[in-house]
Amino acid sequence: MGSTRISYNISPSGSNIQREKEYWLRKLQGQISMSSFPADYKHNGNDNYCCSSVKTRIRGKVYERLALLANRSVYSVNAFLVCCVNILLNRYTDDDDIIIGMPTFKQDFSAKYINNILALRNHIDNNKTFKEVLFSVRDVISEASENQNVPINTIMDLLDIKNADKGLPLFRTIVLMTNIHKRSDIDGLMADMSFLFTMGDDGIDAELEYNMNLYKEETARRLLAHLSNLIDVVVIKPNIKISEIDIISDEEMNQILYKFNDTGTYCYRRETIQEIFEKQAEKSPNSIAAVYNDKYLTYEELNRKSNQLARVLREKGVTRDSIVGILSERSLEMLVSILAVIKAGGAYMPIGADFPDERISYMLQDSRAGFLLTNIHNRDLNSFDAEVLYIDDESIYTGDAANPEAINAPEDLVYVMYTSGSAGRPKGVMIEHHSLVNRLNWMHKNYPVSKEGAVLQKTPYTFDVSVWEMFLWMWGGARLCFLEPGKEKDPAAIAEAIEKYGITHIHFVPSMLSVFMDYTEGTDRTRVFRYLKNVFASGEVLTPQHVRRFSRLTAKEGGIMLTNLYGPTEATIDVSYFDCPASDDISVVPIGKPIDNTKLYIMDKYKRLQPIGIPGELYIGGENVGRGYLNNSELTADKFIPNPYCEGDRLYRTGDIARWTTDGNIEFLGRADDQVKIRGMRIELEEINYWLALRVSVCQRFCCNI
Repeated sequence: MGSTRISYNISPSGSNIQREKEYWLRKLQGQISMSSFPADYKHNGNDNYCCSSVKTRIRGKVYERLALLANRSVYSVNAFLVCCVNILLNRYTDDDDIIIGMPTFKQDFSAKYINNILALRNHIDNNKTFKEVLFSVRDVISEASENQNVPINTIMDLLDIKNADKGLPLFRTIVLMTNIHKRSDIDGLMADMSFLFTMGDDGIDAELEYNMNLYKEETARRLLAHLSNLIDVVVIKPNIKISEIDIISDEEMNQILYKFNDTGTYCYRRETIQEIFEKQAEKSPNSIAAVYNDKYLTYEELNRKSNQLARVLREKGVTRDSIVGILSERSLEMLVSILAVIKAGGAYMPIGADFPDERISYMLQDSRAGFLLTNIHNRDLNSFDAEVLYIDDESIYTGDAANPEAINAPEDLVYVMYTSGSAGRPKGVMIEHHSLVNRLNWMHKNYPVSKEGAVLQKTPYTFDVSVWEMFLWMWGGARLCFLEPGKEKDPAAIAEAIEKYGITHIHFVPSMLSVFMDYTEGTDRTRVFRYLKNVFASGEVLTPQHVRRFSRLTAKEGGIMLTNLYGPTEATIDVSYFDCPASDDISVVPIGKPIDNTKLYIMDKYKRLQPIGIPGELYIGGENVGRGYLNNSELTADKFIPNPYCEGDRLYRTGDIARWTTDGNIEFLGRADDQVKIRGMRIELEEINYWLALRVSVCQRFCCNI
């Protein structure tokens, strides 16, 4: 590692120096952003700087147009290239405030107070044209050069900026043109990326030096290709708006649209959930379908009871797309009531037994649900504006037990699930049969559950993971086993259920998976893993530490697949998957590839398709996309938009930031808003603020009346 040489150690003096100080104080005031291209590997302060490079050449008509645009001036060409790197950084980071480094121009080194390198700060306005931004960049270069006599270390001291980034202040990206800059001026600076250009008579040689501890070679090559694409566009259309510049090549676009999203496959498109269940009940009438503690129902018994309740609901007016509230804890009766609502033609709406009265009332009113199914032991619910039916009242299971005539279709609702609302109120997400059938069919195809298999239902049924837990088993004639309510955070109870029921398919939120591994590690309790075949994780970020630990714990059993799932409630539970390797050699756990009949797109704020490696917002298209938000057309129109790449399809805006990797997986990077998750449950902070404000208002009115 070479020594860092930033500036000459000559103390500034005089009125000109004072003026220059004031310039830099104005130019670099406020929040400083270290402009850098997103890395493949995390910064590690212990890594030695290791440099490599890739090269390309700008020639032919593109070079001729560039040279003509710059009046064949090497200084103007330099400004052009600096501008292009700024725009590329803006596209990769979505940051409008860009700071890069550029060496001072070659000159007589008898001059005093000369820096080796200058900080160029540019604001990239996407509504301006390339030519307008180019002029702005040219002015910044000129101003910085005119005010280069204050040592950069002095500037950092004046701004109280800590020189902590391994000797590289203010910038991690450097642009250098060998015709007018000295290559030695950036020696020892250890930049993340350095763009080195050399202008000749018939072209420009471009070399990209990169830190191998941060970037893969393929990333550097792709970045140079994107720079070339950008240059190709702007030399032809210098008056194009920055927001309209597309840096992705046709080849890369086709790879994303048609290779990464090659998910079309057959699914039970023309069947509903109850039809699939009824076929399995006819095939395996005496097999155990559902178990709760020491009670169980066979497929025939479950079908008969749900048919009887379905007929009661239909007689009371439940029809296709009718919404029926269910307020129950995990139990056989809960499953019966869910199937009954679906068989009646309606959509079930789960309500937590521990929900406050205000939330229950809001959900029933907002959904316009005319009926509420619940247990006899639950608190008095007659105050709610819905007819209450008790699902553990045996008198309602005395009617005709034959399958009622199907009146719903795959495009009808199967459930409505309320999630935390960004506007302060919960919002009801509407999901149709075909979406759920597609999701479950994909899962059974990839992680089949056999007649000997068993799925543990332990997720609260107000959370969408519960949906696949409650329906996947019927695909293979397996068993659904209910964990006792309140035990979902008890690793001992979960381990006991796995052994008792022979659970083969189970879901964990990653934080709970850690707790479960804590419980089993270093004891004979690891025997529980011998039953499991598939462990699914979702709702939170699954880390490499989770994967490595799981791999070590289950190594003796073998054959247990840990799968990372991702998806929002608005797109039917999950839309992507990643099967984690049984290895310690994993540094990132992606959210994976799209499931069957699902399209995933990563776009910027202008709805431009983002190239591989560039972060953007994740959009979901295809079969899994829900109908929208119940009784909220404005929010539906905002979040569910037409698919610009597939006529007739819709996309759901997730608000999640992600990027493609070269192998077609997607890496989750975070949220674009303030949404958080607690144990996998989606929480909008605005809803917390709403209810807190409501409580304060009530308390104030109460106090005023005392």
